[in-house]
Amino acid sequence: MIIKLLSTLRHYALFLVVFYIISITILSLINLDNLPEIGSGHDDKLYHATAYFVFVILSFNYLKKIGVKKAVPIAMIFSVFYGIIIEVLQHALNTNRTFDVLDIAANTIGVILGYFIIQYLNKLKLN
Repeated sequence: MIIKLLSTLRHYALFLVVFYIISITILSLINLDNLPEIGSGHDDKLYHATAYFVFVILSFNYLKKIGVKKAVPIAMIFSVFYGIIIEVLQHALNTNRTFDVLDIAANTIGVILGYFIIQYLNKLKLN
């Protein structure tokens, strides 16, 4: 089912990844003090990990669609570096947001989790 969903989404891969990049950029640079709390004490980090989990999957999906070899590592590197760029921009452009190494770590964890899901789905596809 998930493989069929990704296959369907592949038709809209460019639109989805561009829309997602714009969304992450806007959400990362505006004041988000009123986000709903999950109650874990680490809600912000969960939001980061989830956002970059989705980001790496969408990036991979687009790269795979256009036939890029090594789509997984390229999607991972792009996602992690984009997260670092966003953190730097938060520090430079926004007085309400700050650079946070733990946000970068959470982004990276999301990317790594996305990697494992991509690998798992690729194995399912091969079998």
